[in-house]
Amino acid sequence: MEDIFQRKKRRRPFARLGGFFFAVLAVVSLVDAVRAAPLSFGGGNDASTFEAVIYRLAAASFCGALALWLLRTDRAATRDADRLLR
Repeated sequence: MEDIFQRKKRRRPFARLGGFFFAVLAVVSLVDAVRAAPLSFGGGNDASTFEAVIYRLAAASFCGALALWLLRTDRAATRDADRLLR
């Protein structure tokens, strides 16, 4: 009974903004991986092309996963709310 009168939790705008930010970072990392531009560390050391692509693909997958986690809706809460309305 308490679930019916409980206030719904709203997603915070900061988390949504962070999700969009990490989504943009994932796209930029993918574009850089496709371009295969040299990746420099500390101004002087350059990574090999294969190593740079692997680093950028890893960064894109990490940022993409983080963006999905921040932007997803709470599926369990909506499923329970639908069940109560039936």
